[in-house]
Amino acid sequence: MLEDSALAYTPEPTVLLYEVTGLYSLPEVRAYDLLGDEMNASFSPEEGKTQRVYVYPRIQRKTAPLGVQSRLEALMRTYIEYMTTEADPEQVSAMDDMLVVSSSAYQLLHHTLAADITRMAVLPAGISAANAVYLSTEMLTGSYCISDVQIGSKLFRWSMVKTDSVWRAFHLEVTDAAA
Repeated sequence: MLEDSALAYTPEPTVLLYEVTGLYSLPEVRAYDLLGDEMNASFSPEEGKTQRVYVYPRIQRKTAPLGVQSRLEALMRTYIEYMTTEADPEQVSAMDDMLVVSSSAYQLLHHTLAADITRMAVLPAGISAANAVYLSTEMLTGSYCISDVQIGSKLFRWSMVKTDSVWRAFHLEVTDAAA
């Protein structure tokens, strides 16, 4: 479910259900995701059944669409610099440009900085953007996605929305990769 700050930029993802009756022969069923790629049903309906149900899972991509991937890489570079060095106003401003204002990600990063919690403990010592492994991206709508990035033993799940033609993060979950 999207949080309030993200709802200002994109609607909730929807599920579509189509029901067709009165056919004399089975139709050919195809489904396409938001990027125009054909989707595969998670299972095939049984042959000979008059009622056929097709279920299509969300598509996960190893690499995000180009605009999302480049912004995600910039977000990770900025985040790593923000979390591993002493903060200065330019760094805070660069990080803020990557976030939806007042979102949970914005509040988390500002709270972490304001509370003077050791930010260095979040990431392993000596880490750089080159250490980031981009695992997958789920495009939930044309302007909302979830991307998983691993750095060392930490897994970062960024929820991003497209605002003013720019992708910005609104939620961040940091967990241990083994969890």
